[in-house]
Amino acid sequence: MNRLTTGATPMRAVTEGLYVPVPTGASAVAEKLTARLDLEPTSSHLVVGGIGTGKSTQLLVSVQRLRELPDSLPLYIDVASHHDLNHLKSGVLIVIAGLALSEYLAQQKTDVAKKAREEFRTAAQGYSLWVDDDEADYDDYGPSGRHFKVEGVLVPPDPPLDYTSAARLKSVKVLIEAAREVSSRHNVVLLMDSLDRAPNMDAFGTVIANDIRGLRELGLGVVVVGPLRVLFGANRPLTDRFDHTYYVSPVDVANEAGPSFLKQVLLRRIPKDILAPEAADSLTHYSGGVIRDMLSLARSAGEEAYVSGSNTIATDHVDRAVDAFGRSMMVGLDDAEMKTLQRVRKSGTFVSSSDKDIALLVTRRVLEYQNGRSRYDVHPTIAPLLESLADSK
Repeated sequence: MNRLTTGATPMRAVTEGLYVPVPTGASAVAEKLTARLDLEPTSSHLVVGGIGTGKSTQLLVSVQRLRELPDSLPLYIDVASHHDLNHLKSGVLIVIAGLALSEYLAQQKTDVAKKAREEFRTAAQGYSLWVDDDEADYDDYGPSGRHFKVEGVLVPPDPPLDYTSAARLKSVKVLIEAAREVSSRHNVVLLMDSLDRAPNMDAFGTVIANDIRGLRELGLGVVVVGPLRVLFGANRPLTDRFDHTYYVSPVDVANEAGPSFLKQVLLRRIPKDILAPEAADSLTHYSGGVIRDMLSLARSAGEEAYVSGSNTIATDHVDRAVDAFGRSMMVGLDDAEMKTLQRVRKSGTFVSSSDKDIALLVTRRVLEYQNGRSRYDVHPTIAPLLESLADSK
């Protein structure tokens, strides 16, 4: 049961040998990231996809592969573990990058760049600053400060970095040089996870325009896991700020290699004598190829088996888990969303023309499979419920 805890699965999958390489011909984002960062060490990359499709796992595998390169120093950063994503704003990623570099240098037991490391600790925790009247230069310091600004004739395509971010980037640069010296590796890469859960797209756009741009100007490679909404509508221009964009889609269960791969993932976590073969087939089918959903269903089916006194997870345990999962996914849907889901279920056609349509993708009620061209389907756990509703009318 512990191996099926979805929150810890990406890290455990990689560190404990539970990771299963994606099927041949599938979109292996980790392989592409590693190759491109090897060729272009200062490039920027955006990874998007639905919740639970394996974005974090691909990032962690990339870290392992980059460590094998002789001149790469990859640093994995789970942004959500440092900062409340509901309060994402300009400067946050710069401070977190400084903390990550500081932690790396501390692990190397070196006092190099100690002052810069301390600055990011205080920046992360907050600090007080008093400036005398005769030393004040900036409006930020209150009524005693004086700041004269002359507007330029040309208007730059990007606004200048704010004063605080620019100052902290100088300290980040000190830490980068120290990390390069200590590790003897020149290509520092920051892999920033969990920003796909940022609820405010305007705030996400701000940190991309400010923080990511500033970090790139220091000669860093940057990989960001972003929200799926960035691919649609007014948010689409944000992808242009990255050199490469990757879409991590669910594993296509209609593809011959898909179910076999998913079953391998299951059997890395559940002994064969506990999971009946038919139950394994059922779990891979009803997951829709979303690995996190498959593990969640397997955990729920295991609980059903335990409660019923069974030593083996059987299909009836999976069926109960699937029904509960599907009903939870149906909660809160309005008539328009139900009509869209019925259309996708019957015809496989889907056009994201509204925020509600995009929400169906983001919440995995509609799954998009990309294997050369896109294929759409409703999540298999809600398909039987949608069919029953259609039959009752």
